[in-house]
Amino acid sequence: MTNLDYLYDKVAKGKPTRDELLEIIDKVGNTNSFGNTSFTTDDLFLKISKSPNCTDDMIKHMYDIQVENYRGEPDYIAKMLDNGSKKLFDKLWGDKNTYGKWIKLWKSKHADSKQLEEFWNDVIKDSKGTDKEWLKNLKHSFFRHPNAPTKILNRQLRNEESLLNIALNPSLSGKALEAVASYAKILRYDGVFENLLRNKGLGWKVIAKAVDIPEQLKIAFDNSSFLNASHRRIAAILDFFRRKDTPESAKEVMYKITGEEEFLPQTVKDIFIF
Repeated sequence: MTNLDYLYDKVAKGKPTRDELLEIIDKVGNTNSFGNTSFTTDDLFLKISKSPNCTDDMIKHMYDIQVENYRGEPDYIAKMLDNGSKKLFDKLWGDKNTYGKWIKLWKSKHADSKQLEEFWNDVIKDSKGTDKEWLKNLKHSFFRHPNAPTKILNRQLRNEESLLNIALNPSLSGKALEAVASYAKILRYDGVFENLLRNKGLGWKVIAKAVDIPEQLKIAFDNSSFLNASHRRIAAILDFFRRKDTPESAKEVMYKITGEEEFLPQTVKDIFIF
């Protein structure tokens, strides 16, 4: 029985050489029982993939071990492949008949728009007999991929459920961004508004311009406005102004509105310190 916790600590706390890493990988690959451990083989292999001594060949070996032993959650596999090269990813992707048609691969950052379009057409679009809930979740994850093809996203812009996920796409731009922002401005679409403001892939100024943040502040905090923002919308706005990339001038506006010291510009906070 192999102690995964011991092996994980060896990788995390030490500086294993390439040969030592290979020994650990082989040991896991030749073991079927791991007992009760805090870490999984996914955890261990992901940690190894981050090591400066890890190579593409080692990542490929770990990938093969996981899928051949019916282990390896797709999210972990994708993150592990992120630490390898695009060349390795393309090599694995090219074998279309292996390991369930890219299910364990597509979430990687290396999956480009052409490959994702293949995935959409061959796995998602051609999905007869597939569990509906599984397929729905797969679609929503797909819409959040930074390399999701623009033309596929643009076909989903009238579907509120799809928009909720497209709003979280870190590469959101163009027609899709305009559509998401248009929905976000409408008070009954709080979920789209919340997700767009939570999108960390887009800059603060980009989102602020898209949703017309001055108008949103007026609706949320101006008592003379005939519109009433929900508590959800107000909370999303406050969190949006807490972002690290919020301009100091914007924080000052929020301080004047709320009186909360957390929104004081840094220069003022420095004065208070001294």
